[in-house]
Amino acid sequence: MRAIKFALVAVFAVLIIILLFANGDNVVVKYWPDMTDYGLPASPAHSVPLFGVAFVAGLIGFALGSLREYVREGSIRRAGNRSKKEAAALKAKIDEMTQDADDDIPALPAR
Repeated sequence: MRAIKFALVAVFAVLIIILLFANGDNVVVKYWPDMTDYGLPASPAHSVPLFGVAFVAGLIGFALGSLREYVREGSIRRAGNRSKKEAAALKAKIDEMTQDADDDIPALPAR
């Protein structure tokens, strides 16, 4: 299974590298639309490779998707933490009850 995962990652890495070289033309990126007709200053513009724009857009999408999943799974994490605390409290209670040697009833032998 590990080899299959590694092979898939390698294939995707090769595809990304091919796309990087195929889309190396420069594009002009502006911070906001041209609104000089309305008296606003011209937008700063930068000339960057197209693959850079696509890569940054992909990173932003990945980060926003990861944040969304982290927030969505918050209730699941809280329930897991609550279960761990409850299990620890019950284990402590069992340990406390089994350490009492003052019982009149002898302990049952372990099976």
